[in-house]
Amino acid sequence: PVETIRRTVALPCTRVFWDIMDFSPFRSGLYCPSTAYNLMRDILKDMGSVGELSVMAYVQKGFISDKIRLSYEEAGFTIIYHPQEVSTAARVHNMLVDIVSWALENPANYFEPLNLMVISENVKEDTVFLSALEALDERYFNVLLAVPHDLKSSSGLHTVSFDWLSERFLGGSFSNGQSLNLMWNHQWKGREENAGFSDGLASLYPQEFGGSQITVFWDVQDCSTGDTKIGPALRDKGYAGDVFIRPYVDGDHQWSWVTDTVIYALNVDPLTRVATKDAKVTRMLLDLLFWAMNNDDIPQNFMLISKPDSKCNSVVKALEHRGFNLILGPSDDFSLPLPLKSPPGREMLINRSVKLQGRKLPEAWKLPEGRERGISMVAVFWLVGEDCPSDPKLLEWRITSTIVKKGYDGVRSITAYVDAEKFTRELEDVYSKTGMGVTLIRENYGLSKIDRMSWDMIMTTNSFDGPSDFLVITKPFRDLTFDGVLEDFERRGLNVLIEQPDYMVAFGSDVWSAKILLDGRTPTWSSVRSLGSLGSGSGSGSGSGLLEHHYR
Repeated sequence: PVETIRRTVALPCTRVFWDIMDFSPFRSGLYCPSTAYNLMRDILKDMGSVGELSVMAYVQKGFISDKIRLSYEEAGFTIIYHPQEVSTAARVHNMLVDIVSWALENPANYFEPLNLMVISENVKEDTVFLSALEALDERYFNVLLAVPHDLKSSSGLHTVSFDWLSERFLGGSFSNGQSLNLMWNHQWKGREENAGFSDGLASLYPQEFGGSQITVFWDVQDCSTGDTKIGPALRDKGYAGDVFIRPYVDGDHQWSWVTDTVIYALNVDPLTRVATKDAKVTRMLLDLLFWAMNNDDIPQNFMLISKPDSKCNSVVKALEHRGFNLILGPSDDFSLPLPLKSPPGREMLINRSVKLQGRKLPEAWKLPEGRERGISMVAVFWLVGEDCPSDPKLLEWRITSTIVKKGYDGVRSITAYVDAEKFTRELEDVYSKTGMGVTLIRENYGLSKIDRMSWDMIMTTNSFDGPSDFLVITKPFRDLTFDGVLEDFERRGLNVLIEQPDYMVAFGSDVWSAKILLDGRTPTWSSVRSLGSLGSGSGSGSGSGLLEHHYR
């Protein structure tokens, strides 16, 4: 039930997801739909620009009459009905999947953030719900929560209480005469002030679905099939890319991947275990949606092996609309041979709803006539932020992986520019073992990281076999000296790409948030996979030989 907000021009927009069963305007004595809509707009205006406002209201059937429902729909609300027999947990799960689906269909970015308000009593500490909203905040969605309780989370999400909201609805103004006095975490910014930044790293060569990665999200408990036949079946259909299988179970169900043969380029991820069947499906769909956000403009294949339901079908439809290739979807029958779809041709459009500005190399970056592009090894220059990530080997692998997936041949070198005062001897030893170049900058001596990086980039081009492709990894900035370097490189037919760190380390993965890789903590495979988990832990499944991730 999630639709895309269509905008012919770039404008802010705000979406409200409202669980009427948790906080009802009727219980606050507010019966006029247009008044409720206008008051909601006023509340959000206090935080800044609202733009186009839409409200999704979730309710059990029978809670409101058809007459009231029609009046609210006429006022601009979209009512999502759930049958009376549907549990609270199922309603909450559906709402959460709808929120992340909307974020997929309406991507925000550093320059153009979007606003999101959630009214629910189920956004609590250590829940998947809160973790998903925190991940969206890091993806430039401004999140405002209306909850009946205090949140001690350090995420920085803004909150208001149900009591405050009731007073606002009842009186039509703040009881103490003061405004909300909150500002969105992310503000709109002009692109002209941050020249060179794209909406995603530009791809060098066109890529095809047949050679792209296949990711399998698999309910291995309720959809058993010939497990080990998937790899050969995909190869027979013409898929040559790596296969990644992500298995999910609930309760105490035991599962293991058993095969007598080694299948080339097939990888089985740690088992994800949740408490209930509905939570299992929700977790699988959330992982699928965040995976889709991290694979924005290159051909990607996926399989969703699960029992069919409206929630799964809605997510599949959203991904297909964005140009992802569904090889095999939810079904009641997964008997062999599996009915796999063949790879689509180049005529299939990728991510039709995404603005592709900056994702194709400009004409100015094409090489002069008579000069052919050789092996495209990218020289990487990384302006390290406030925190120095403590696992540079993992970051080096993630950066290289992103560059290769974008059609380049690999990384020529990586040079990191770090504030000397924040770089310990221990970190220096760790970084030196990766082969990554580290340049320590003491900015109080008058030389900035940007100055030194600009000089190094110029010197690199003087090499006889110097690269024609450069990548600068940094948060957006404006610097006249660097702008001059970009103009010079453009005149010489050199390709300079500029992208943010979180994009580079999350691209192509299924992590909900890149923060754990970038904030200076030591990430592990378990912690990266369990982002957004509820009481996660890892251990060995009985007889499975696989790690498991547990979620309540």
